[in-house]
Amino acid sequence: MNKRGKQRRLRIRAVRRNPPDLKKLSQALIELAQAQAEADAAREDVQLLKERERSSSPPDADPPEAA
Repeated sequence: MNKRGKQRRLRIRAVRRNPPDLKKLSQALIELAQAQAEADAAREDVQLLKERERSSSPPDADPPEAA
């Protein structure tokens, strides 16, 4: 996410170059990998918080009645 809290959308447009600009290509791949790693870490953090909330909440005092 950027400073404004919105996700950035990338557009990739093919431009034929001979030879390809490996510096730009490698930078783009690194940025994509970093964005994916950040998204994965955020997802794991949310999952851990949910698990901690479940484990720290006290069990119900009154068990449900049998039907």
